[in-house]
Amino acid sequence: MSYTLPHVGNILAAIGYTLQTPQGKDPRQDEDEVKKWKNEKLPELQKEARQYGKAIFYADESSFFLNPLLQKTYAPKGCRPIIHTWDKSFEHLFACSAISAKGDFVYTMNDNPYTGEAIVEFLKELLKQTSRPIILIWDGASIHKCKAVRAFLDTLKPGRLKLVTQPSYSPELNADEQVWNYIKNVDLNNCVFKTLPKLKKTLSNILEKFKLRKKLIHQFFKSPDVAFY
Repeated sequence: MSYTLPHVGNILAAIGYTLQTPQGKDPRQDEDEVKKWKNEKLPELQKEARQYGKAIFYADESSFFLNPLLQKTYAPKGCRPIIHTWDKSFEHLFACSAISAKGDFVYTMNDNPYTGEAIVEFLKELLKQTSRPIILIWDGASIHKCKAVRAFLDTLKPGRLKLVTQPSYSPELNADEQVWNYIKNVDLNNCVFKTLPKLKKTLSNILEKFKLRKKLIHQFFKSPDVAFY
């Protein structure tokens, strides 16, 4: 018996199969640690936040290149769009942001990779966001626990800022990762910039607009991988 392609698709649909894009996952991820994070550690942090009136933020850094991520777009049939990507020097900008489930958004931008001192400046911006004690969740990058950051924490009142490291190699646990995914795949898709100042101006405008995207930011926390709800 032979089957046509549509027939095969119908059979797969009937037994519960759908066409999906695979999710990339680092093989170094510890699945037990991820389960423990979702089932124990995160609920404990949420309980602490409720009990002591703390605000939970997720934070992350990202880089932005002159050349874009190429995405599907509409064009006349048979006329495949051409985008002239030209930057071969891989010049880029750097940004760091933090978001809360209430839609709060804080960011800083850098021309150079983030150092401990630049992370401290970001943390200062975050602390300006609210007078409430903050629980900040991010990855285990070395600059997140360097000497400059530790020294800054020592200047704060006890409990003002609690830094929490999520499981290693697990970016999907961090709601803030979705900010960068949205900007690169929606706001900047197929956009080419000839100079860093032009990229910087556009990116700055986008980041400022994100302060008003409270509903969108709240949706990032509803991702099953984040497991916030």
